[in-house]
Amino acid sequence: MKATAVQFSFSTSSTNDTAADGGGGVSTEAFWRGVRAYFDYFIPNTEAGTYSYFSIAPTGPGSYIFNMLPFFAPNMTQSSTSALLAPWFSDLAALGIEIDPVYVEADNFHDAWDAGFPLEVVGGYASKTGGRLFPRKNWEDEGLLN
Repeated sequence: MKATAVQFSFSTSSTNDTAADGGGGVSTEAFWRGVRAYFDYFIPNTEAGTYSYFSIAPTGPGSYIFNMLPFFAPNMTQSSTSALLAPWFSDLAALGIEIDPVYVEADNFHDAWDAGFPLEVVGGYASKTGGRLFPRKNWEDEGLLN
């Protein structure tokens, strides 16, 4: 089974003023719109059989980073994964969020998993890792999603 892993990140600028900051990030408002845009694609991504391992973390007062480590696509090639992600990536670009996705396509699940998922310590003093399963209706109903 082919599988593809994709890694990328985006963040707010250190000043939340990208012009003054010289780039490297976006405003807090654009950041959260980019995260929300991702939520808008949960249903089609799930229907395609993909799953993701992402985090949102503070990097300072009013500053954040979104890390996708990885977006994982079993039974998909790099080309088909790229096509699936294209609408979200287009939304990010429209918000001024620049990303540089790194794709790893493998001939088997394990090699893609090994290349895409980070080695980590779970349950350290600074953070706790957890999984969440949300009912589909939370993504279908705009009132619940908001």
